[in-house]
Amino acid sequence: MIKPPPMKVKCVKCHATTIISPSSDAIAVPRCKKCGGEMVAVGAVNLIENVIKSLFR
Repeated sequence: MIKPPPMKVKCVKCHATTIISPSSDAIAVPRCKKCGGEMVAVGAVNLIENVIKSLFR
């Protein structure tokens, strides 16, 4: 089992973004916490984005 890198996902309805860190290679993209819409992967996350996101939660 290979752990994939964290990824940024975005809601197709309200355009909210979040970062997910899958624990296994079977990736299940979550539903949006704001509106319940479908989330799609928009790219990889770098270290700077992780630090900024954790500081402003």
